[in-house]
Amino acid sequence: MDKDQRLFELLSDGEFHSGEVIANLFGVTRSRVWSLVNSLEEKGVVVSRVRGKGYRYRGGSALLNIETISDSLSGTPAYYFPSVTSTNDVAKEYAKSMNRPLLVTSEYQTGGRGRRGRVWASCYAHNLMFTYAIPNFNASQGLGGLSLVVGITIAEVVRNKYKLDAKVKWPNDLLINYAKLAGILVEIQGDMDGLYTLLIGVGINVNEKPDIEDRAVTSLASELGTTLDRTALLAELVSALQENVKLFQDEGFIVFSERWDCLDAFKGMDVQLEQAGVITSGVACGVDDSGVLLLNVNGQMQQVHGGEVTLRLNNG
Repeated sequence: MDKDQRLFELLSDGEFHSGEVIANLFGVTRSRVWSLVNSLEEKGVVVSRVRGKGYRYRGGSALLNIETISDSLSGTPAYYFPSVTSTNDVAKEYAKSMNRPLLVTSEYQTGGRGRRGRVWASCYAHNLMFTYAIPNFNASQGLGGLSLVVGITIAEVVRNKYKLDAKVKWPNDLLINYAKLAGILVEIQGDMDGLYTLLIGVGINVNEKPDIEDRAVTSLASELGTTLDRTALLAELVSALQENVKLFQDEGFIVFSERWDCLDAFKGMDVQLEQAGVITSGVACGVDDSGVLLLNVNGQMQQVHGGEVTLRLNNG
């Protein structure tokens, strides 16, 4: 364990720990303890400081248990890091020397990103950030609709496990009551005409509670009013993801189209589509059997493929 992990684990019991006790446990000075607490706070962890009592964390989140996760994955290698630039970056490097699927997860990312190069920030040890990578991936059905399959997988796990009304937004977001819960970033590396490495990056807001004024973002803890076991959730998600990615690889998106239809957050609604700086208004009409968005624009049905596309409700 690095010092961030050790300190977070110590403070996670919800009790006060004096600077002197922490200094003795870690073999450091009191001023170094102060710096370590600052490090956690800079990563988003809310630490209480009370003179004469010390430090404590009462958020209730716990470090991931990689042994439990590994045991649930039927031999799939799982790699755990306290901090990385992004799990996609690490998985990309590991996949170069492997010929079977692997999982990379971390408590914190310094360079997490979403589509269109957007930054994805997350509090230390509160959310889920992971990449499921498949070296030598051969998608006979193509890749169209794969991010939708990942979205379906996450939504179904959340709905079944927590009884929350999670829905999917084309092409790669999960929503609860139109607030963003999770994002997906699918990347490929290699020759498009042959075998390549598939990287499925996922970020889910689990135990971090967004600002109450920020209605565009939510988390599982905010919706349920309690702190969740991230380890159990990650194990269940990756298990379901393995099954659905294999089904997609064999059959394509068509076998998921009805499941998407049941979870589509924007179907039948007035939306705005932004692509290459051009904004188009229309009615979202679901997707076709390959995962292409169908948009009714003034009575004409248009097909919208993935890429640098933003879809949002037309509130004007």
